[in-house]
Amino acid sequence: MPRSPVIAPKGYLTIADAAERAGVSTATVRRAIEAGTVRHQRDGWAIFVDARDVDEIELKTRGQEGADRVAVMLRPARDRYELWERAAGDEPVSAWLGKLADRAAKRRR
Repeated sequence: MPRSPVIAPKGYLTIADAAERAGVSTATVRRAIEAGTVRHQRDGWAIFVDARDVDEIELKTRGQEGADRVAVMLRPARDRYELWERAAGDEPVSAWLGKLADRAAKRRR
């Protein structure tokens, strides 16, 4: 017998809805819950994520605890990624984007 659709309480999202809204996988949302990065509540077998914390899912600190660098997970559309590949030339896109972000951050200071 199939389960009935899960309806999240007001102010909360299902794991699938939180993943879609943050642009990450459901496994990433579950890891954020386990790490205590996001508030959540359980109702039997269902787990709901506080909607106010969804933006925290995609921000991850890189390196040691207390590091001042933050990495943002990007999920571009295929055509945008192809443009990035073209602009990066022989360099890997991830390295090129990092340098681009560093230059932009230096300009804002």
